[in-house]
Amino acid sequence: LYALAKIAEFWMINVVERTIEVYTKPRVGKYHKKVEYAETDVVPLILDGVKIAEILVSELIAKT
Repeated sequence: LYALAKIAEFWMINVVERTIEVYTKPRVGKYHKKVEYAETDVVPLILDGVKIAEILVSELIAKT
């Protein structure tokens, strides 16, 4: 649904796998790029093509 609405980037916290899945490049109702970050990784927060922060996956997982 997010890809159909052309949401440029969608993050999903996978609590079971303890990962963050980042989906980008929506086209024709689906995302064409998926990057998965492990609990020990850092996810870049990018707005308008500029990295403005880095977020520890472990910090996001701990809050869910």
